[in-house]
Amino acid sequence: MINPEVFREYDIRGVVGKDFNVSFVYDIGRAVGTYAIPHGIRTMTIGMDCRLSSPHYHDALRKGLTST
Repeated sequence: MINPEVFREYDIRGVVGKDFNVSFVYDIGRAVGTYAIPHGIRTMTIGMDCRLSSPHYHDALRKGLTST
């Protein structure tokens, strides 16, 4: 179940493993990609920080975005 509290006005915030996981991030990527394509958005930049979970979430988001 998705915790609706993670969705903020300008970002998505939560506790790793509790509020979201790799599958959730992949689904967010698919949703953003689905929105972006018909709106003419063809490129995006994905950032990350130094947390151990960042590479996994970066990869999941990239895969979700490019799956659409």
